[in-house]
Amino acid sequence: MNGKCEQFNDTLKSMLKNLCAESVKKWNELVPCALFAYCEVPHGETGFTLFELLYGWPVRGQMAILRGLFTGEDEKHSSVIEHILTIRNLLAAMPEIVKEKIKNCFAIPGKTDAKKKSKSRRKEFIELVKQVDSIYS
Repeated sequence: MNGKCEQFNDTLKSMLKNLCAESVKKWNELVPCALFAYCEVPHGETGFTLFELLYGWPVRGQMAILRGLFTGEDEKHSSVIEHILTIRNLLAAMPEIVKEKIKNCFAIPGKTDAKKKSKSRRKEFIELVKQVDSIYS
């Protein structure tokens, strides 16, 4: 358990170093931003973000909102009851899904699904930046 805690601390420390490149004195104001960014990245073994494991759906961070604005995609609109039932079902199924993903992750050596998705997300981000750049140039 201590190894995981130390790994998280190292990750948070490196994120804060990168965020505080310009103003070191404001590091404490950037901790919530770093934690939010950490929680919206999929974990390598489970393939889910911490937000998905806790709340049952992916969080809409700044990049997701920007992507939705530029691509014209919009969220599905459903009633409150349908939304709550969907979340309850997802959260009930989450432990089994995570166990299966972790078992598959250790059974098959090589790249995990999260790493593959990360590369595709990186490509999507580059394409989005190019679209934004072409709009404003």
